[in-house]
Amino acid sequence: MKTKTIYFFIIFLLLTAFSCSDSDDANDEFLGSRNFTFNTIIDPTTLTQEDSFRINNTLIGQRDETYAIENEIDLNAFNQTLDIKDQVSLYDLDVYTYFFIRDPDCPEYYDYSDHSYSNNVLTITFDHFHDPPGTVCPAWITELYLVFKAEKSS
Repeated sequence: MKTKTIYFFIIFLLLTAFSCSDSDDANDEFLGSRNFTFNTIIDPTTLTQEDSFRINNTLIGQRDETYAIENEIDLNAFNQTLDIKDQVSLYDLDVYTYFFIRDPDCPEYYDYSDHSYSNNVLTITFDHFHDPPGTVCPAWITELYLVFKAEKSS
């Protein structure tokens, strides 16, 4: 009997972990667009979206919504806000600048739309969506960061 209960609990956790979608499903409500700006010197033609990452929210309150990681000092400052098991490693900061943007809490999410670059200001635009009513969100608190990187420019 205990085994069936454990299996049920595991299946329930897996379903809730993946129920908050990242796609622009026809039932999702479009809330508008969000722009995030960064003062940085990059080659905008090299901007790419990388794999996102989740971290446990162990702070009272939330971390900053955006981070520009241009060097080891920026990376160390970001990592100091994390548990050691959640810390981020970036081995190519001599070539790339990374941009972290915190996704809103479930049931909302961002979907990349566009970017522009002018006068050393990078603007990344997202469409902001809300999953349909009844969406089940994970019970544990994590923060999802969307990650972009671009080659540094001189």
